[in-house]
Amino acid sequence: MKKRLYSLISLLLIVCLLLLSSCTQDGEQNSSNGGATNSANAQANERNISSVFLSGGSCYYNEFNDGYAVVKCFPDSESDPIQYIINTEGTICGETSYRIESFENGIAISSDGGVAIDTTGAVIYDAKSKGEGILGSTNEGNLLLYKIENTVNGMSISVCTIDQKGQPVLGWQEINVFTELTSTAKLYAIPLDENIFVIYGVDDYGNGKYSNEAFYFNAETGAYAKSCSTTSWEIEAKDAKFHNGKRVYFQRENQNSDVLFDGWVSVDKNTLKITEIRAGSIHMPNFLSCDYAYSGDNNLLSLAYSSIWETNKIYVGYYDESTLNVKIDLTTKYHKVTFASPFYDGVAVLRICNDAEAQFIAAIDENGNELFTPIEFDGAFDFSKDTIGYVVDNTVHFIDKKSGVEISSTPGVDCAIGSDGIALISTTRDSEANSKHYFDISSGTILFQNA
Repeated sequence: MKKRLYSLISLLLIVCLLLLSSCTQDGEQNSSNGGATNSANAQANERNISSVFLSGGSCYYNEFNDGYAVVKCFPDSESDPIQYIINTEGTICGETSYRIESFENGIAISSDGGVAIDTTGAVIYDAKSKGEGILGSTNEGNLLLYKIENTVNGMSISVCTIDQKGQPVLGWQEINVFTELTSTAKLYAIPLDENIFVIYGVDDYGNGKYSNEAFYFNAETGAYAKSCSTTSWEIEAKDAKFHNGKRVYFQRENQNSDVLFDGWVSVDKNTLKITEIRAGSIHMPNFLSCDYAYSGDNNLLSLAYSSIWETNKIYVGYYDESTLNVKIDLTTKYHKVTFASPFYDGVAVLRICNDAEAQFIAAIDENGNELFTPIEFDGAFDFSKDTIGYVVDNTVHFIDKKSGVEISSTPGVDCAIGSDGIALISTTRDSEANSKHYFDISSGTILFQNA
């Protein structure tokens, strides 16, 4: 009887110990996943970029995009650089020796197109080892690849799409639209929207010759079509978006060219074919070349031209994409507009020059009405979906885009507004190391400077 009782007590003790162990593990897991307190181990393992800044050495900064930024650091003059991947809290999420600049859809691609890494610095796909190159990532985070092969019949260029596990999403599609490239060429891609890319080639003849050929490629369906524009025109037109299945922009004919069309063109999303819409409808004084039209979220296109007498492009107005008639004429309203953004959330940002070449920042609604009195500034400017930053007397001011009310300010000579309300502030006009820092616009505080 006693033996049976001792056995029962022992069994109960074992069960209690198991329950306590389970609760402890659950508590630690819940804490590390956003509970009220973090475990001591989690705190010890987290490292903030401020510790790197304060440890000395030289650092070069990139702005935040997609919630992450890349900071390149040289611990000393003899060491190789380390690139730290940080989040908006300044936490170091990973390190990499590959040269990267920014993340899109959680992926960064090395500058040579050889590898793709995730936000921990882990290599997702090593294209270089397979004789391939990476052109970019799709909206879903899939990778767009290319390869160039020599056959007895000539050079072959193929493109495909894979997921982050290396599994094919779209099989290899041979592209038969290039005629001027050789096997030494490298391909590059400009992401549009709707998972459509403009792909063009650059040959390494020792002088970096550009091919004048480009083509559209649908990374979902594999459809492609050769562009009737030159590569440089398609690069200029990269911000023209698709609306109602069409992508509309203005294309100026070059002298002695029998290819380019002088006027409005459109690209069909499904067929990727370019259609000439209206020729000779825009007459601009002293033009050297005509810019494409930026397109925003309301089917209004801002159009500009460049001139041999001007260092900036001159914006002439906003055009209705459906009718291609001018809706906001900037030439009659202002002396000169040297920048006119697309409309986002019903607001566009302008940079205006008066006849004395003084610069003003302004914001207008879809009828051309100013949302606040234009503000004079004497340096750089940038803007995001809800904020404008501009420089006056070596101070960066941040204002609300719709009201013009100031949010915060900080000493600096330039700014780049990245994602999540974090700006990259330049403290000098030179590009030397440690000449920039991160700044939280809403709170008006410098980030990641204190340990």
